[in-house]
Amino acid sequence: CVYWSETQEDWRTDGCAISEQSTIASTICHCNHLTVFGRDFVTPPNTLYFLALEFSGLRDNGAIVATIIVALCLYSFTAVVIKFAERVRKKKLNHAVKLDDLQNGYRYRLIIWTGAARHAGTESTVTFKLFGDAANSDVRVVDTEEKVFTQDSQVTLIFSTAEQLGNVEQLQLMHDNSGEGSRASWHVERAAVEDLATGKLSYFFCGEWLAADRGDGQVVKTFPVASEQDLRSMGFLFPASLRSNLEEEHLFLSVAIMPEDSTFTRSQRLGCCLSLLLLSMVSSAMW
Repeated sequence: CVYWSETQEDWRTDGCAISEQSTIASTICHCNHLTVFGRDFVTPPNTLYFLALEFSGLRDNGAIVATIIVALCLYSFTAVVIKFAERVRKKKLNHAVKLDDLQNGYRYRLIIWTGAARHAGTESTVTFKLFGDAANSDVRVVDTEEKVFTQDSQVTLIFSTAEQLGNVEQLQLMHDNSGEGSRASWHVERAAVEDLATGKLSYFFCGEWLAADRGDGQVVKTFPVASEQDLRSMGFLFPASLRSNLEEEHLFLSVAIMPEDSTFTRSQRLGCCLSLLLLSMVSSAMW
């Protein structure tokens, strides 16, 4: 027997007791106060005896046995595939490249996210230039032996300038189109610049191809800094929130599209998926 507590806005049991005259069809309550009354019930779980399992009875539960075998086989196969995917992920995860000896007075960090579209990465030589309200940087060349601007990658470039740029207003990105075939083009998703002296961050929404055979055919593009209004706009918040929720909150999808900087690995997520499946099967058997 329960009653509705208007102060706590919840069903409570204090002051109420079940009468001995209650039956399966009806419940009689004795309460020492007047309020809205009701009844509640709990379905007891079935008792499972795992130690009493007999192989002779597996024929009667063929669907359950087949489901478990298929789940374990899929888990083993996917775990092997994920192991190779993790190795690839570690190679392209957050490449940090120093472009000079950082002996100049003002240091900056430029982070560039390459898109996840097919052939979004490039093997062309990339250069960039920053424009500030106080000064402009020189044209900097990202000249590395390893091709770091791969598909769906995050690259951090650390460099210094002789003059402080002030508030960064524009970012110019370009490449020499020297990559072979589809590796010449480059899709830039977004970028960010951090002044390491002040800690100020400037964001750039790119979302464009730098390619001679795609879009407008330009390999040199200049992107303006995102304003506060841009960062609060629905066009930015909704896709960012949707992607973050799918990558972090959806357990099954996150195995494939987890964020690159997450410490919760794909193997761990896959193990949680298997545990959730098996626990759901046990719960179904109990109730």
